[in-house]
Amino acid sequence: MRVDSAFPGLRYLFVESIRDTFKDTQSADNGLFTVNAKHWSERARERAKELKLTDVRIAEITGWSTSSVSLWMNGAREPKLEQKMAMAKALQVSLSWLETGEETMDSSHLAEITFEDVEAYLAELESKERIIQKNPGIRIIESESQNSFVVLLDNDTMIDPTNAEKMHIPEGSRVQIDVDHQPKPGNIILIEHEGITTLRLWKRINDNLHHLRIINPLYHNLHLTHEGPITEIYRGTAVGFSKSLL
Repeated sequence: MRVDSAFPGLRYLFVESIRDTFKDTQSADNGLFTVNAKHWSERARERAKELKLTDVRIAEITGWSTSSVSLWMNGAREPKLEQKMAMAKALQVSLSWLETGEETMDSSHLAEITFEDVEAYLAELESKERIIQKNPGIRIIESESQNSFVVLLDNDTMIDPTNAEKMHIPEGSRVQIDVDHQPKPGNIILIEHEGITTLRLWKRINDNLHHLRIINPLYHNLHLTHEGPITEIYRGTAVGFSKSLL
């Protein structure tokens, strides 16, 4: 599989995401960045304690489940690269410091990322995209009335794992849908497209052309374009969500 042809622009996004993680460096004078032989999870726990961040709060920031965060923080399971990048951002440190205890980018301590690693990552991403295309992870779990109901979002399409500030709806969230709410461009709306119900971020081009985006940049291939009035596919507006603690 060729990276360039299989996912146009995604190889660039993958490399840029890693590069961006190393941009935000902090001064060595603050005592955070000292050489330390500890496992990265120990540094993560200490840093979380300093910031008064619980596993639940870190899960909310990163968009990953609380159980996964707890396993990583306890050293019981090793997160994947994009997950550890999200953890570093949540803890307000660089990936370099989280991995090595050093803020400087010493090549002898940095993990080597081979072309095979990138291909394996993209193959996994392609598999996830196929699953989401067939099953967007939306199901109604309760209905208060004909005009208001709750759906469960069972995937990570509506968060940005490389930028915690852009997180919208984490995986496993219960999302309140209001049918009567007048949607505005920029809202996250529930749509029914080709018989599949899904959440998308709505961008209005004109009255008869609409762009419906996935927030997670890794799934840019799943963006949709609708020609015609938005009311043809509109099923409600996301007006709030709650994150499961499990």
